[in-house]
Amino acid sequence: MSENNVHVFMCESCGMMPRFKGLQGFLRPKGYTCDFEYGNTGDFEVHYRGQLIYSKQATGAHPIPPQVLEAIEKVNQQ
Repeated sequence: MSENNVHVFMCESCGMMPRFKGLQGFLRPKGYTCDFEYGNTGDFEVHYRGQLIYSKQATGAHPIPPQVLEAIEKVNQQ
């Protein structure tokens, strides 16, 4: 796994694949790869370099790709 890999845990039955594909398409030209695995109902949990950077469970909202990029950039500045 690349250090520029974004990993998403997402709900399989909730129809999250289009959201994942949108995030993947947004991040790819910026040099990031994305992969996923199915998680719990309602999940769309985004991890980068071992850190949870966005949680739909915590916020109650789906992330928009620029939010995820902003969170990635914060991790990169650490």
